[in-house]
Amino acid sequence: GRREALTGGVVLTGGGSLIDGAVKQAEDLLGFPVTLGSPQGTSGFADRVAGPEFATSVGLLHYGRRFGGESEVRHEKKQTDNFFERVKVWISENL
Repeated sequence: GRREALTGGVVLTGGGSLIDGAVKQAEDLLGFPVTLGSPQGTSGFADRVAGPEFATSVGLLHYGRRFGGESEVRHEKKQTDNFFERVKVWISENL
C-alpha cells in the first residue's frame, strides 16, 4: 500500500518544521525517516530563502515558472471565488 511508496521517508517543510524536536516527533509518529526540506535550484538570493520555511514557496514559484501558462488556461475554465474550491480544483488537475 502507501507505506511501501514512502521508502525514502518523509520531508518536513515550513516554519513549523524548525520547532525543536519536530523531526524526532514525526519519525516516532510516522515510523519513517524524516528530514528537513530546503529549497533547491535558487540563485542570486539563495542565502535568503535557504531554510525549510521557504521550501513550499520556492517550489510553487518553480512550478509556476515551468507550468504557468498551462495552469492559467485551466483556471480560466473553472474560475471560483472560494479559495478552498480553487485548491481542490488545482489538486484534482495536477496530482
